[in-house]
Amino acid sequence: MVTVLVHWLIRQGKEEAFKARWRQMIIGEGAGLYREILTELDQEIPNPKFHSFSLGDPFYSTFINIGIWDSVGHFDRAVGKYIPEVQIVEKAADRSIRSN
Repeated sequence: MVTVLVHWLIRQGKEEAFKARWRQMIIGEGAGLYREILTELDQEIPNPKFHSFSLGDPFYSTFINIGIWDSVGHFDRAVGKYIPEVQIVEKAADRSIRSN
């Protein structure tokens, strides 16, 4: 079993529309999804000791989808088609020596 976290950044003012759309996203039975929940950030943390790192963004509302899947392969087969492939672009280091 694996836990998959999806970090959603939603335009402010569009949160309710996003949550309604998220509730309509159905994973078929037998796809390998055991359980999932959608969480929101608590904007007013009562004690700073509970703010150990930040996921928030000042321009967007942050949601975290937590899914428990049988495997990464199950997740990829069910949801991967909606996720674009990552493109890694490596730039050569500038090793030129400049002299005046």
